[in-house]
Amino acid sequence: MPTEQLMRRMVITEFMDEHAVNELRQGFEVVYAPILVHEPQRPLADVASADAPIVRNRTQVRGELLDAMVKARVVGRLGGYG
Repeated sequence: MPTEQLMRRMVITEFMDEHAVNELRQGFEVVYAPILVHEPQRPLADVASADAPIVRNRTQVRGELLDAMVKARVVGRLGGYG
C-alpha cells in the first residue's frame, strides 16, 4: 500500500528544521505550527484530524491531548538520542 494512503496529514507542534518540514510537504499535508506548544488547548483540534502528530520534548502526549488523537496511527518525537 502506498505511504500516502497510510498517513496523509501530519501536525508538528514544536520547532522543526524548515528543510525537513519542506521535505515532508512533498508527500504529505503538513501543518507546521510550532506555536501550539505554547497554547495547551489549541492542539486538541489540530491533532484530532492528524494521522501523525509530531512533537518534540515540550508537548506532553497524555491526558486530553492523547484522547484527542482519535485518527493518529503513530506519534513522532523529534530529538536526539544518546
